[in-house]
Amino acid sequence: MKQTWVAPLFYSGVLISSVGTSAFGTAMFAFLIVNQFSLSQAALLLGLQRLVPTFVIAIAGHWTDRWSPRSTIVVAEVIAAVLSLALLLIWHGPDTSLMLLGSLSIGRAVIGSFQLGSRAKISKLLSGKTYAGNSRHAMWLNKATQGASLFSGALAWVFVTYGSLEGAIIFDFATFVLNGLIVFALPKLSADETVLDGENTSPEPVERWYQKFHSYAVDHRETLLSDVALFLCTGGLVAYSARIAGSEPGWAGLFVAAYGLSVWVSGFMERSLTSKLSTTPYWIGIGICYVVLGKFEQASVLAVSVSFLKDFCFWVIFHRVSAGLQMRTPMAKMGSIASARAVLIVTISAGAEIAVGAWSSFISLPLESALRAFFAIGVGVMLYVLKRTKSRELSRGTGL
Repeated sequence: MKQTWVAPLFYSGVLISSVGTSAFGTAMFAFLIVNQFSLSQAALLLGLQRLVPTFVIAIAGHWTDRWSPRSTIVVAEVIAAVLSLALLLIWHGPDTSLMLLGSLSIGRAVIGSFQLGSRAKISKLLSGKTYAGNSRHAMWLNKATQGASLFSGALAWVFVTYGSLEGAIIFDFATFVLNGLIVFALPKLSADETVLDGENTSPEPVERWYQKFHSYAVDHRETLLSDVALFLCTGGLVAYSARIAGSEPGWAGLFVAAYGLSVWVSGFMERSLTSKLSTTPYWIGIGICYVVLGKFEQASVLAVSVSFLKDFCFWVIFHRVSAGLQMRTPMAKMGSIASARAVLIVTISAGAEIAVGAWSSFISLPLESALRAFFAIGVGVMLYVLKRTKSRELSRGTGL
C-alpha cells in the first residue's frame, strides 16, 4: 500500500465527515432560533455539545494511544450515524424537546470526540520525520477538519434558506457512513505495529489522565500560551456571527463558510508568501478586523469579507503553532497531546459561545468587538516588544 494514495484518501474522508458534522451544527443553531428558541438556549446547547465531549476526552482521551486509530474512527462513525437517525426521529420543530435533542446531539459529539487523537496519530504517521512533512500534514488535517466550514457553511445556508433540519441530519448521516467506509478501506494502521513510514509506533501509554496535561503544559508551553491567547480572542465564533447576522440567521452560514475558506487560503499562502512575516502583523490584523466588524449594523457581503480577513490572520498563526507541535511530539504521545490540546481549545471556544449568548442582551456588538480588538492588538504589540528585546539581548551577547 503506497502512502501516495493513503494520504489523499484519509484526508478526503476526514473532510467529508467534518462537512456533515459542521453543516448539521450550524443548521441546528439557526433552526432553533427560527423555531422560537432563544439565542441563549441555542448558544447553551452549542456550548454543551463541545464542553461535555471535552470533559470525556479530558478523562479518557489518552486511551487513543492504546487503540488502533483506524478501528477507533470506524467504530465512532458507525455509532454517530445511529445517533443521527435518532435525531431525525425526535425533531418536531418548535415542539421538539430541547432536553432530548440536546442529549442525543451531545452523545453524538462525545462519540465523535474520540476521533481527535486517532486522526492526529494517522497524520503524524503520514508526515515522516521532517518539519516540511509535519507542516504539510498538520495543515492538511486543519483543512480537512476546520476547513470543512467552507463547504458546511454554504450547505447550512442552503438547508436553512431552502431546506429543513431533517435534510441536514440525513446528509450528516450519509457522511458518517461514507467516511467509515473510506477509513475501513485504508491499510491497517494499528498503534502497535510498523506502518507506512517504517517507524515503530509502539506506544508508551499514559497511565493517568492528568499526565497528558502536564506533558502539554511542560513540554509545549509556548504552544499552550499561543492556543490560550488565540481562542480567548476569537472564541464564540458562531454566536458572534449570529449577532452580526441579526434577524437574518441564514447569514450565519455564510460567516462560517468564510471561516472555512480562510483555513484553505491561509494554508496555501503559508507555504509561500505569508511564511516570510512574523505573527505580530496577523495579531494586529485580527484586531483591526474586529474594530471594523463592530461598525456593521447588519450582515452584508462586506461584513463577511472582513470576517474572512480576520479568520485568515487567525489561521496563519494557528497553522504555524500546529506544525511545530506535531513536529516536536513523539508518536507515542501524539494521541494524548492532541486530546489535551483539544480539551483546552474546545473548553475556551465552547465557554465563549455560551458567554456571547448570555451577554448579548446587555453588551452591545460594538463594545464586544472593541474588547476583542484591544486584546488581539495587545498580544501583537507584546510579541513585537518581546522580539525586539530578544534581538537586543542577542546583539549584546555577540558584540554586534
